[in-house]
Amino acid sequence: YFVIISVMLSSILLSWQWTAAIAVAIFLITIALQLFVPALTFSELATPLGYSIITSGLIVVFMRYRNSLEASRRAELVISENRWRMMFNQSPFSTVVYSPNGRPLLYNQAALELWNLSNHDLEHIRQHYNVLEDEQLEAKGVLSYIRRGFAGTATTSPPSKYEFNRLEENGSSVADTRWIVGHCYPVIDEKGDIFEVVLIHEDITEHKLAEEALQRSEVYFRSLIENALDIVTVLNVD
Repeated sequence: YFVIISVMLSSILLSWQWTAAIAVAIFLITIALQLFVPALTFSELATPLGYSIITSGLIVVFMRYRNSLEASRRAELVISENRWRMMFNQSPFSTVVYSPNGRPLLYNQAALELWNLSNHDLEHIRQHYNVLEDEQLEAKGVLSYIRRGFAGTATTSPPSKYEFNRLEENGSSVADTRWIVGHCYPVIDEKGDIFEVVLIHEDITEHKLAEEALQRSEVYFRSLIENALDIVTVLNVD
């Protein structure tokens, strides 16, 4: 009965390969014991052998269950990481991840396009650049906001003007002016320590140009009214 139970248990909880292996092991061990210990009957051999097989089968089941859980956790981590990377890389906003000491770790595609960076540039930047020591950001008055983000406080810097030289398809260089707003915030781990710092750059050039155009228009029409030779009266529709 113990032999039958052990084989049935293995067939339910294990794959057919394990079931066949256990059945063959029981048969071979039983035959070997009867050959070397002929005084024992089959039932006397089967009882302790059944206990051992059932115990070993349960151990195998536990190990397979543990391995299955670990594989499931690894799969969930891979899915989570892939989802995060897709969201990061496909974000329309320039996003750069820094280490707590100011070294750049990751650039998404929008950041590469905004700052006109190549793979060669990235290697040099990762080895030599530190955002906390950027003199250009210091001169623009932006670095103080970034340092507050590295200190643990989410901040937004005021708009700053940046000049770029971009290459056209024909190989010519064209000057390009961009107005950028920076959003800096720390990533806190479960211990409460700063794990990484994220800097998001928002290109507000179109908004800034529209605002400047509106201001010029207001100044222009105000000057027309103030310098008009005739009397100008502004009435509402009522």
